[in-house]
Amino acid sequence: MTYAERKRYIIYVSAAFITGAVLYGGIGLFAFFTGGQQSFLQKMLLAIGGGFAGGYLISSILSGILLFSHYLEKKSVRFRVITIVFFMITIQVILIVGIFLNIPIYLINLLQVIRRRHIIEK
Repeated sequence: MTYAERKRYIIYVSAAFITGAVLYGGIGLFAFFTGGQQSFLQKMLLAIGGGFAGGYLISSILSGILLFSHYLEKKSVRFRVITIVFFMITIQVILIVGIFLNIPIYLINLLQVIRRRHIIEK
């Protein structure tokens, strides 16, 4: 990946995480309004946990899409047609790749961007 692609990846995935955290955190806030027998701490942890889980979910989906599209750029037309024909399997692969590689790829790209920025500033 080039520096610009790494930078865009970081921005897109961060924006997706924030969006998912706000949406699912808002859903988690409904725990405050329900009449359950949960303590304040349990309700708060549910809202915060929902926010983190939703942010990770949305950013993982986007990360998988970005990584798979970058992977497909280098493949032949035959391979692309096969991925279209087997789209149900392709979607599952995209989601699994996004879920398991979201944090490692994000950290690698973040470190590369910081390193390059540090070298350019010197």
